[in-house]
Amino acid sequence: MRFKLLLFLFLVGCSATPTAAKSEITEPAPEYVPPEGPQELLVTSLGVWTDDVLLYEERAVLAEALIQRINTGDIGAFTAERYAVAKARWDGFLRGEYPNGKQCTDVPSPNATDRALQPEAPELDARIDCKEGCRLRVTVYDRDENQNKLADLLLDLPQDQNQWANAIHQNSFKPYPKSKGAGGLGIGGYNAFDLNEPKISLKFAQLSPNWNIETKQLTPLFQPHVDKFLACGDSNKQIWRDWWANNHILQVDATGRVTNCEQAIEDHLPRPTFACFCNVIESSVNFGPGDQNRRLRTQIDILMPKRANDGMSPAPNNDGLRRSAWLNSSEASGDDPLSKAIGVNALAYNAFQACFKHLPGREMEVEVPVEFVIDAQGTTESVAAQWPGAIPPDFAQCATPILKTADFACPMNKTATLQTTLKVSVYK
Repeated sequence: MRFKLLLFLFLVGCSATPTAAKSEITEPAPEYVPPEGPQELLVTSLGVWTDDVLLYEERAVLAEALIQRINTGDIGAFTAERYAVAKARWDGFLRGEYPNGKQCTDVPSPNATDRALQPEAPELDARIDCKEGCRLRVTVYDRDENQNKLADLLLDLPQDQNQWANAIHQNSFKPYPKSKGAGGLGIGGYNAFDLNEPKISLKFAQLSPNWNIETKQLTPLFQPHVDKFLACGDSNKQIWRDWWANNHILQVDATGRVTNCEQAIEDHLPRPTFACFCNVIESSVNFGPGDQNRRLRTQIDILMPKRANDGMSPAPNNDGLRRSAWLNSSEASGDDPLSKAIGVNALAYNAFQACFKHLPGREMEVEVPVEFVIDAQGTTESVAAQWPGAIPPDFAQCATPILKTADFACPMNKTATLQTTLKVSVYK
């Protein structure tokens, strides 16, 4: 899935630079000029959204069929590695195996690692959905800031998913029609502040057609075991080098026992509690008798009562303004091949909460250049921040020791120097 990490968007209403006169002539952006010869694509996991729940081995067959079509030139002048090769590399990343032979216990996501190591490769985004008949959409994006679409194609699929692989091999691609827009997805749930005890929340729950229950009947099967799920730890307090919710896919036998528990997206990291949640489900949750090979796909969360504020709360003087400070790790640069990948969640999202009282009671947005020197395991050895005059000295004094606690994923080299920015904002 095409994904770009966007933490916050701010509209800036003024600038220190005078506005150009309307008569000023500006040069148009240069048109995209494709290189000569086929381009090697950055392969990402295949998304499948249907009335059924597909396991990895079933999705992989479809992905391999698509790769074969790509390598015959049917979508343009592109080539792509086999999906099995990409999956083996992703699995290697998850085991802490870097391409240069280095072993690491704290790795960035496979997707972020691939993007860092293949910075020029156009990105392949492929997904199947059955909202209006089953269709495979294949989009190729270039990797510059404009994210130009180099290809955007559609292939019709039959309703019988057992015929999808053959259809991908044989059916013709056609241009994807221009979007007419669509409504947003409404997501309901519990308000954590209304809870008196921890509550299991199953988000985006999807059942295969051979179940005899509805999704709303699932939570009572999980809730009696909430203490076991809590014993797995709090994902919000554990370092997670990713941002993309990686759902559990459960396979259930005729007795109601879970026989397989796997992640839904191959090139992203599961949450730190993922494997432990699988163990709890397999040992404690029973779905009752029914058809063999039932499947469930869901995101399992634990809602806690009176959860602490989110680190972007009003200052103690209750002036109605919110404060935030975060490292822009996705735009980091440096002397390590993985500079753009290893900074995800290097600091907790609420790390600077104690410093917000030092920020002024007026709207502002400031980027502070910061340079980190980290060791082979990602631990910060030194940090240097260039605090501009717009940042109060008391905030800088409070924030500097926190920056020194930044904990990065392993670089590929023995040590690394990273340059990034700390974005400090006060806003309504």
